Amino acid sequence: MNLGWIDFSDSDRKKTMDVLRLFQEQGAVDELGIGVIRDGFANYFFPGTSTIQTRAKYFFIIPYAMMDTVRDTHVSSVQQALRRLDELEKESAVILKKNSDEQGIIGATVLPKWVVRTPSTIYWNGLRTLGIFNAGLFQNISISEYFRLAIKLREEKKASTLGNRKEDAEENNKDDVDAGDFLFRNFWHLPYVKNWKDELSINLTPNEADYLAIKIKESNPKSVFAFVIRENIDIEQYVDFSSFSCDLKQKLDEENASMMELADRFNDFISIAQIRYNLMLSEGRNDTAQTLWEDVKSRASEYADSVDLEAVFGCLRLHNKDLKKFLECFKNAVIRGDWDVADHEILKQEVRIKGARAKLKNKSKYPEDKWIGGYKLDYRFTDARRLIMDIRKGGYHV
Repeated sequence: MNLGWIDFSDSDRKKTMDVLRLFQEQGAVDELGIGVIRDGFANYFFPGTSTIQTRAKYFFIIPYAMMDTVRDTHVSSVQQALRRLDELEKESAVILKKNSDEQGIIGATVLPKWVVRTPSTIYWNGLRTLGIFNAGLFQNISISEYFRLAIKLREEKKASTLGNRKEDAEENNKDDVDAGDFLFRNFWHLPYVKNWKDELSINLTPNEADYLAIKIKESNPKSVFAFVIRENIDIEQYVDFSSFSCDLKQKLDEENASMMELADRFNDFISIAQIRYNLMLSEGRNDTAQTLWEDVKSRASEYADSVDLEAVFGCLRLHNKDLKKFLECFKNAVIRGDWDVADHEILKQEVRIKGARAKLKNKSKYPEDKWIGGYKLDYRFTDARRLIMDIRKGGYHV
C-alpha cells in the first residue's frame, strides 16, 4: 500500500496518520491466534529478541547484577537472591535515569516505585539464546533454578577450601571471591566489569558492543540477525519489516530469502483478516478499516492464493490443527471472494479462542473508530533494529 503526502483535508490527514500508526504498533492483541506464526518467523530471523526488550545494555546489566547477587555471602537462599536481584535492578534504573534522559530505561517512568516485569525476566531468554548465559545441560533453567544451583555450587566451592582456611582474614576473603569467580566463569560467558554501576550508562561501551555483536554472530550464525551484523547492513534506513525484507532478500542466502518471502506473503494474507475483523467489529463504520479495505480488496484474492500455508506450518514446525484449518478455510473463501464465509470463519476463530469473551460477540463494548489488534506483522524487526543500532552506536565495526 502506497501513501503519498498530498493536499489532505483534516479528516483525510487523520485517516492517513491512523493507518501509519498501525504499521508501527508493537505487541498488538492477537485476536485470531496467529501469534505462534508471528513468533515462529521472529525467532527464525531474530533469535534472542523480544517485543518488550528496550536496549542492548541490559544484556550486560543483568549478568552483572545476577553475579553480584551470588557473590554476596549474605545471600543464602533463592528468595533472598531474588530480592537482592530486584534491588540491584531498581538501583540500576535510578542510576541510569540520573545519568541519561534517553529512552528505553526500564522502570524510569514509575520510579520510585518499581515494575512487575523486571529486566531480568524480560531478557533471560535472550541471554540464554545468545549464549551469554551458558550452563551446558542446565541451559534452559529458570532464574530461580539458576540461583538455587549457583548458591549450592558456591557453598560447595567454599567448603572444598575449608581445610585451607588461614588465620589471615584477608586471605579467607580472597577464597570467597575466588568462589564467586569460579561461578562467573562457569555460567557467564562475558567479561565482568568491577564497579559496573559507577557512571552506568544505557549506551554500550566499545568492548560491550564488540562482545554482543560477536555473540549474535556466533550463537546463530545463519540467522538474519547475524547477517545484518556481519555484513554491516545499515538497518536504520528501514522503517518496517516489509521495506527491510524487500531489499534484503536480494542479498541473503537462498534459505533465508525463501523464509523472508514466505513471511511477506503470510503478512499480506493475514492483514486481510485483520482488516475484515475491524470492519466486522465496527459494522463497517471504522474509517481506518474502510481506507485499508478499499486499497487492498482488489488484490485480496491474489494475496490469499500466493501464500503457502503448508510451507508456513512445515518450515516453522507448527502442529496447531485448529489454526491451520481456520487459515485454510479463510484462504479458500478469500480466493472465491465469498466475504460472508470469510467473515464467518473469523467469527468462529475468535469464539473458539475466547468463547463468550470474543469481541465480535460484544461489539457494543468497543468504540467503532478504535482499531483492535495489529495490521502488518513486524516479526520483531523493530526490536532487533534497536539492538543493532545500540551496537553500532557503541562503536562496533566489522
